[in-house]
Amino acid sequence: MKNKSENINELLSALTKFQGMEPRIENTKKAHKYKYAPLEIVINTIRPMLGEHGLGFQQYVILSDDEKKVYISTIIFHESGQYIEYEPIAIPIDYDQKSVNASQAVGVAITYARRYALSAILGINSEDDTDGKAPGDNGKPGKKPNKKPKNKQPKTPLDKLRNYYKADPKVRARLDEVIEQEGNLQQLPLARQMSLLEKIEKNNSK
Repeated sequence: MKNKSENINELLSALTKFQGMEPRIENTKKAHKYKYAPLEIVINTIRPMLGEHGLGFQQYVILSDDEKKVYISTIIFHESGQYIEYEPIAIPIDYDQKSVNASQAVGVAITYARRYALSAILGINSEDDTDGKAPGDNGKPGKKPNKKPKNKQPKTPLDKLRNYYKADPKVRARLDEVIEQEGNLQQLPLARQMSLLEKIEKNNSK
């Protein structure tokens, strides 16, 4: 997480109760080979349920200087005044989409990022788990899968973080600081795990 109030106990308690309601989002739209719920359906579904537990959210958008990515920051707040501001997530803007002008391409990326961030932070499912592509993918069909056995690769940000933790002493030291301040890696919100992973991979590519 990026920022938070001094205490977040009431917020976390309310968030747990919200998740206990098991919000069900209807995935009504189809893109590529997967179904997803439009942002307005996600918001219209979760907002009353969040309100029942004194919760709300706010999102704001930052466009990168080169206008190739959008960054979405999300704040979850509680009626007590407690809040958590999560690390922004970055989504590439796909200007090569057919029948979409530049402004619309930015809008598509923003909408996708807002829906993804809300779903990840609140622990809800707003799309089917398939081979669908996020904005920024070229949409070209992939190569046929190689039938030869491959080494199993880590699938989740948490798996990748654990692998880096085991393999790289510098990463281990940094993650130990995070664990001391924020708790075990598996307890971190998905958006925070993704942010840590992005920083590690960025440093490794230098």
